[in-house]
Amino acid sequence: MEKTYRSLRRPEAQGLKRSFLNNVDFFYFVNEMGFIEPGAGYFPDRERLGRVASRVIRGLFWHKINRRLPNHYEVDASVVEQPQQISEQLANLCAEVLKEDPIALGKGVFKCWFKSTPEDKFTSLWILQFYNKIHFLGVTTNTDADPNLDTTPL
Repeated sequence: MEKTYRSLRRPEAQGLKRSFLNNVDFFYFVNEMGFIEPGAGYFPDRERLGRVASRVIRGLFWHKINRRLPNHYEVDASVVEQPQQISEQLANLCAEVLKEDPIALGKGVFKCWFKSTPEDKFTSLWILQFYNKIHFLGVTTNTDADPNLDTTPL
């Protein structure tokens, strides 16, 4: 918490501070002993988190492929809160990606897996894992591609 408070006090972190404060709700809850207590909950901005994960994927793309992702490729990432709610087809694709060797940083801090399509190394599927708990699913796709082509990552 100390690092969080210190980060929020930085003058250049005004956007983060505003976003954080806008996403905190105060409420009352009943504790284990049956007493009513005040509490607070943080409800993250999922769009903002997705944009951050997309930037991480862009950087990791350079690390894995040794080439910059071309400008006409889009990165889309979103947090996966309940993995059991993804489609069977997507679950099968994720299982294929998880067979790859992960990139890992720190002990349980960050891990990611990725796999690109055989036809186009820039079209890819990514799984990011933070702190062994928070998962993001991301894709890189060619915005100029023919929509009739099957570019599903395998």
